[in-house]
Amino acid sequence: MENKIIIKYFDEIETALISNIIIENYDIIRKNISDFDGKIRIRALLKNKDLLDLFEYIVGNSNELITKKYHFHWQNKNAELIMRWDNAPHHKGLKNFPHHIHYNDRIEAFYNEEILNILNIIKEIEKIYYHRMMLF
Repeated sequence: MENKIIIKYFDEIETALISNIIIENYDIIRKNISDFDGKIRIRALLKNKDLLDLFEYIVGNSNELITKKYHFHWQNKNAELIMRWDNAPHHKGLKNFPHHIHYNDRIEAFYNEEILNILNIIKEIEKIYYHRMMLF
């Protein structure tokens, strides 16, 4: 049996991908839903040819969804890293372990509960995307 709250969340992600004006196209590489958890992995191409690789593993009950594992990878058209948010259990010395951001030249501690899911990271990437476009 599939978890209805996870199904609804994954449907909201797909709606956000379809309606977002910076996303040219996307593929759902993996989507698994059970009665207690779900995994989704998406590759999206942005209008400027940047690539997103988004993964989220969540558990859910009738009241809430909790993100257990994630990585949100953003690279430019030359395959150079722009940013990668993840909670892989390395970099143990960082504040807010295991949450961190990889940039092309450094790794920083990170924790913002509001963007630790695909729906909100898409909005965050859109804000950064427009800011970057204004700089060039």
